[in-house]
This record gives sequence, structure tokens and C-alpha cells, in this order.
Amino acid sequence: MNHRLTIIRAALCACALFLLTLTTAGKARAEICWGKVCDASVCCSGHGTCTGFNECTCDTRYAGKECATIASCGNSSCPANCHGNGLCGNPSIVATSGTCSATGVSLTCTADTTGFLTLCTGTGVPTSDGTSVICTMNDVAGTCTHLLTSTDGTCNWTGAAKTTGTCTNDAGLSLTCTAVDGKLTANCTGTGVPASSTATAKNCALNGVAGTCAYSSSTACIWTGAAGTATGANLAGACLCKKGYGGPCCETEIISPWPTALNFDGIVVGSSSLARSLTFTNQILASSASISAIALTGANPGDFTLGGTCAAGGSVAAAGCTVDVTFTPTATGSRSATLSVAVTEAETGVCGDLKCTASSGITSCTGTSVPAAAGETVSCTLNGVAGTCAYASASKCLWTGGGMTSSLTGAGIAAPSAALAPAALDFGRVTVGATDSASFAVTLTNPSASTAMTIGTVTLSGGNSADFTLGSRTCGDGGALAAASSCAVPVTFTPTAAGSRSATLTVTTTSPVATLTTTLTGAGVISTDSVVIDPVTSTTLYAGLNGAGVYKSMDNGVNWTAATKQPANTRIKAVVIDKSDTTKLYAATYGGGVFASADSGVNWSACANNGLTNLNLVSLVIDASGKLYAGTEAGVFVSNDGCATWTAMNGGLP
Repeated sequence: MNHRLTIIRAALCACALFLLTLTTAGKARAEICWGKVCDASVCCSGHGTCTGFNECTCDTRYAGKECATIASCGNSSCPANCHGNGLCGNPSIVATSGTCSATGVSLTCTADTTGFLTLCTGTGVPTSDGTSVICTMNDVAGTCTHLLTSTDGTCNWTGAAKTTGTCTNDAGLSLTCTAVDGKLTANCTGTGVPASSTATAKNCALNGVAGTCAYSSSTACIWTGAAGTATGANLAGACLCKKGYGGPCCETEIISPWPTALNFDGIVVGSSSLARSLTFTNQILASSASISAIALTGANPGDFTLGGTCAAGGSVAAAGCTVDVTFTPTATGSRSATLSVAVTEAETGVCGDLKCTASSGITSCTGTSVPAAAGETVSCTLNGVAGTCAYASASKCLWTGGGMTSSLTGAGIAAPSAALAPAALDFGRVTVGATDSASFAVTLTNPSASTAMTIGTVTLSGGNSADFTLGSRTCGDGGALAAASSCAVPVTFTPTAAGSRSATLTVTTTSPVATLTTTLTGAGVISTDSVVIDPVTSTTLYAGLNGAGVYKSMDNGVNWTAATKQPANTRIKAVVIDKSDTTKLYAATYGGGVFASADSGVNWSACANNGLTNLNLVSLVIDASGKLYAGTEAGVFVSNDGCATWTAMNGGLP
């Protein structure tokens, strides 16, 4: 019995001595943490440091005796379950857009407006929670993970590291690496690759990410990033929010996200666009939120005006409120501004090292970093919302924060040039010499909604410009034409010859500078309205041409000769011969009264036409005694003295 006790005591002493050795002199070489020697295998689950016998000091975000439990997510210490609205990941590059490709995978990815997600759809999207595919976007390898409760074929892409570049670390190592399709690895070549498959992999930092490059051939190695490494600000990981949620910890339900950019199509300078409405909702702001300021800043704030139901100093109603934006460019080209809406929210939580409590819409904070004096502030983030805490007392500050910004862009375009319409005007067939042809208006229009236009000149030009005349017009040379108004330029066509006639109406403007034209066309027409036979010499004929005067034929109409001296008005409507003296002829004209010839139609002169109150004759007859009867647009007139005087005879006529 004593022998056995002696053996047990000896064994216990040996164990104690062994343990004492490990905890004293042996401390320089290793520690035992939960049955593992730290320099021989991974201790503290790889998420902490062995600091004593069976003791682990856990890294940030990990807890438990062996540091195997995730205690929080991300640098902002989000709950490990991301408020039940996301997954705790380890992103490095967030909110990016592009095409993510790998063998069998082709995804189109777009940065979500929350700024926390890169949402992808396409071929190869994972279909169940927690599963992912590996693909490369914008030269960065990453994974696209199925979103919680996603039913629309969407995954969230998270970059791990840029896997193309130069990899250097170990002495004598200089490798050029190219991303391997669809993998978080890279194929590297260059100086210092491992010599054989049994050689130790070379330590190699690629784009700031630690990793190793293992032998693949005599001239190449495969680089793999160290487990859990990432680049960018979120080295400790972050919450990957499911669709409909945002914020650093997926704490905010986003139903109507505030747009980060608002673009207006090209608007004419001086004109206003339709108002675009941006909506605040209580899914974006806390129920106790109030708007402290609404402002426009940037390059061209004067080109944008604000309206809507959101007002500085007002609370956000349960139904939300709107900010309406209207774009009225003051110059051509790109125009921009920034819309900022500052929001005060009453929040309870931790803001840096300050403890904050909301009460009656005010957030009061206490802690070691309270500002020291009146007028001073400190910046901190409370519940994912950036803000400032302003001095209130030696032990308290008041926190305000939150708000939205939108980039406003638009393009001012030049006002369209003044319009002259119609572009072409045809007067049709008009009798040569006719002064009573219809007048048509050419319209000049100022299309600007707000700016008057200055008229330069209004002129006629071209080979037959004398055949066209401008009437009394409201478009005066050098005059102003009000915004959104028009004026008329009346034009009359009086052809001086038969056949096609043309001219150009030109209107210039000096502000804005423009030259506008309308093409004018018409045709001069001559008609034979009267033919009379000499009662003595039947082979002699006289023809009255409407637009060409009087012609005579002495061979039964085979050949015709114009009168040597034509009537001043050549619109001949009728020719008559005095039977008592066939050398005397009379011609009725439209617009010129009656003309007479005493030499068989060779020369013509105007009659006195006294009493003939209407000179627009359409007919003329003579009786055997030489009495003349004229049909006019004002009735019938008679002359007993060879057209010198006339008397109206209209009794009973309508």
C-alpha cells in the first residue's frame, strides 16, 4: 500500500514539475491552450491569442473560452445576426457595379442605393440561403451569396481581394499575378517561384493582402490569400443585408430609399422642368425625426428651386413629406447642385464612447468625450447615423444627426431658333398685273417661354421680288417680339409677266441671332376675256387680254399684233367698236375704268371716266348710237359722250 502511494506521489510530482516547467521556463517556447501547443497547431480557434494555461484572449468580434463564437459583426459592433436582417460577412469592396464572371456564372451587378449592397442577377445565382458562387468583377475576386428570403434570383457580391498585380514579400521574390477564372486565387510567374512540389510555399502579399504562392510548375505558382483576409475599411467584416434593409447593421427597413442622384433632361435655358418629387418616409427616418435644414449648394444652386411639404423646423408626419425639385437652367451646358436635408433624430444608444438617451425628441449624451466648452462639438455615429454632439454642460452634450443628400444634375440647352412658317408659300395662278390678288400671312414665332426676341430686318429678294409686296405687319424691323408670341408678315403676289415667278422672304433676328426664310412662288396668267370683229372689215379682229392689253389681227386671227400704246391697265375685260366710226374702240379694264382708241386700236388713252365711281369693270357694250353701258362691281353705268362722263343706272338692281 505504501509502495503504491509512493508511486502516485512520484507521478503527481512529475506532472507538477512538467506543468511548472511549461508555465515558467517553457513559456518562452510554447503555451498549452485547450490541449494544443500554440506553436504546433492553431490555438484559440484562430481568433485570439493564448495568454496562459488554457487561456485565450479573443480578437474583436469573437468570444468564448476558445474564441469560437462570433460575438459581433463588423467594426461598428453589429449584432452577430445583423438584427435578423442579414448575414455577417467579410467584405472588402462594397457597392460596386459591373459584370461578375466565372465558368458557368455570368452576373450583372449593380450597387444598391443604400450603399451597402452589390446586388447581382443572371446565370449561376445561388438558390438557397447561405450558399454562394465565386466570380470575378472588375478584376476583383469575390463571392455572391444568396440573400436571406430572396425569391427573385438575387445574390449579394462581396469582394475579397484584387487578384491581379505584383506580388512581393519574401527576399528575392517578384511575381506577376493574374486572376484565375472564378477563383479567389491567382496564377503567378516571375522570380522566386517555389522550386518543386515539396518546396515550402512562398509568402507573398498581393495588393496588400497576405497570402502564399504554392508550386504549380517550374515557372509558376498559385497564390492564395490568407484565411479571412480582406481589403478596404471593413477588415473585421460587416453585415450583408437582405433585400429591403440597410444601414451598417441592417437595422433600417428601407421601403422608399432616398435617391442619391436626380437628373433632369435637357431643358431650354429660362424654361422650367416639371417638378421632381423626393419623398421622406418613416421607413427612412425615426418617428421622432424633424427636419432642421433644407439647402442647395454646389456649382449652380440657383438653377434649382425647391418646394414640397417638407419644411425646415417641421416634423415628419406619419405619411412622410416631399421635397419637390424644379430645374430652370440659366445657361447652356451641364448644371449641378447638391440637395442636403439635415434631420434631427431622437436616438438612444452608444455614440463612440458617449452614452446617449432620447427624451422628448432630444438626444442627450454623457461620457468622457463630451465637448469641453460652449460652441464645441464632437462627431460620432449613433445607431449607424453620423452626427455631432454639441456642448450643453460640463457633463452633457446634445446629439443631432441624420439627413439625406442628393446630387442634382441637368443640362441647359439653347432656346430653339425663332420659327418662320410656312417654309414655302405658293400663291397659285394669278392674272398678270392683278392688284387684287389675295394676301397671305407668313408667321414669325418666338418659342422661348420667358425671353423676348429682337427682330432685325424683313426683306424680299430674288429674281421676281418685284412681283411680291409686303403689307402692313406687326413684325417691324428692329422691334421686339414677346416671349411665347408671334407676329404676321402679309405678302401679296402681283405678277408682272406670265409664267412661274418666285422670290424669298428673309427675316433676321438679333437676339437670338437667326436668319429665317420662306420661299414665295406663284404663276402669272393671261386670259383672253374678249374678242370682237370689225363690222366693216370682217377679217379684222380685236382681242382683249386680261393681263396683257389689246391685240389686233388683220388676217382672221392667224396673226396678232399688240397695240403700240397699250392701256395703262392691261387687265382687259371687254373691247367694243363704235359702228358709226369703226376706227373708234373702247376697252373696259378691271381696276382702271374705260380706255379709248381713235386709230383702230393702235394707241390707247384713259377716258375721263367722270362719275364712274367703280373702276372695276367686268363688261362693256355699245349701241348703234354710240351709247356705252359698263358693268361694274358697283352696278351699271351709262355714258352718252364717248366715256367722258358716266351716270349710274341701278334702279331695281340688287
